[in-house]
Amino acid sequence: MQQARWGRVIHISSLAATMPPLTAPDYSACKAAINDMTASSMDAIAFLASPLAGYITGVNLRVDGGLSPGR
Repeated sequence: MQQARWGRVIHISSLAATMPPLTAPDYSACKAAINDMTASSMDAIAFLASPLAGYITGVNLRVDGGLSPGR
């Protein structure tokens, strides 16, 4: 990125990292570091890495299949 003078940093996490179950804080801590890639996640990542997302910064984009509506 330094050599190209251009790039994107995309951080990936799990929904459990932001909505931890009360009975499993250790699970949430692990999920904060590991994410299972799905097709929809890969589409979102491809978009965020593209020039089309050039003005998107500092956003938490939830790709959760509707698991957390309204949050």
